Amino acid sequence: MNVGLFFTTASVYQMLRGAVVVFSGLFSVLFLGHRLARFQVIALLLVVVGVTIVGLSNIISPPAQLRSLHRSASQPTASFGEHADEINSEAWKAVLGVILVLGAQVFTATQFVVEEKIIRHYHLTPLRAVGLEGSFGALTVMAAIPVLHLTIGRTHPGSYFDAPEGFRQIVENPAVWQTSIYIMLSIAMFNFFGLSVTRYLSATSRATIDTCRTLFIWMSSIALGWETFSWIQVIGFIVLVYGTFIYNRVIASPF
Repeated sequence: MNVGLFFTTASVYQMLRGAVVVFSGLFSVLFLGHRLARFQVIALLLVVVGVTIVGLSNIISPPAQLRSLHRSASQPTASFGEHADEINSEAWKAVLGVILVLGAQVFTATQFVVEEKIIRHYHLTPLRAVGLEGSFGALTVMAAIPVLHLTIGRTHPGSYFDAPEGFRQIVENPAVWQTSIYIMLSIAMFNFFGLSVTRYLSATSRATIDTCRTLFIWMSSIALGWETFSWIQVIGFIVLVYGTFIYNRVIASPF
């Protein structure tokens, strides 16, 4: 999911994450025995339409960071053919970003549903569940680092899997390790509050609330000048939020 952020803007990234409502609803039916009413099925279809519109906006108008990367890499006297190839490359990278972010929502929805099942079956407190998740994640990453370094990083110096280089960059750049600490604290609080919602409401309710923060990220990105206003994103976001609100009975269903 984070790799997909390289090829999308922050707002499109968050809007595409709204697809987690669809997967959460489907997995809740398959693994938790929930039943969906007709209006909920229609609402999920609206979410799919909204996510599709947002994804198309990212493909039609690729993120500015992709264009800047191509301009810096290309020569100033590029021909028409080279310019066309550059546009095609930007579009394909935008498609890749959409696919990666949407694919990651399958795993996120699986996490939500498994958490709901475990918390309700074993009566775990949200704080203990967060601690167990964090410990498992830390152990998994620590075990994967040497394996990935020996299999990939050692033959590709300076790549993502070059462990010594990665640790050197963290230690020598205060901004990196300070930001890492802030991110860890932020994620811990995010998971704690998210699990609290899962315990007292449902996995799909958590997914809906998680989707609502998209609006604030989108407004902040535009205010900071990181991206431009797009009516296609507005339409997609409205359809997406409308579908999620109907699904969770936040507003009355006309269906």
